[in-house]
Amino acid sequence: MALCYVNEEFQNDKEIIMAAVKQTGFAHFHVIPPHNKDRDIFLEAVKSEPTLLEGADEELRKDREVVLTALKSYYEGLQNMERIQAGDTSDIQVFFPLQHASKDLQDDE
Repeated sequence: MALCYVNEEFQNDKEIIMAAVKQTGFAHFHVIPPHNKDRDIFLEAVKSEPTLLEGADEELRKDREVVLTALKSYYEGLQNMERIQAGDTSDIQVFFPLQHASKDLQDDE
């Protein structure tokens, strides 16, 4: 679902936004304020696109569940990539969600 092509009424409908980010986390790039900082929406988006953590609002990067969800999603994705298991990492961009978490969560053991 391309949020950037729907009218403003739909862009402000949380149910429609959630449907879009469930389909693809990249839809979060088209979520308009204040919904782009909505925890539930972001949490759903980061499940399929953990790299969103990099540009997330500071409050979201401080949220333990958000960061753990991004980490889980990222590492599950790595485990499912047969190319990595076969040693072919030539075109894989390395992204570590934890480096974009708040300093407090980075230091948390």
